Amino acid sequence: MRLYCTHFTFCRCHGGLRYKDERGVECKNTPAREAGIVDSIWTLKELLTFRCFKTPIK
Repeated sequence: MRLYCTHFTFCRCHGGLRYKDERGVECKNTPAREAGIVDSIWTLKELLTFRCFKTPIK
């Protein structure tokens, strides 16, 4: 379930999240890109090979 939610957020383009690229063409966007977390739409390979770093709990 966690993998599905992460794929949904970083890899899957959504029709309701649209932007215009530098040529003025309307394109679909991902929730992570819309929120400014990432700069590009991730591939499944990028998602599965991403190194996750744990932050210490203070």
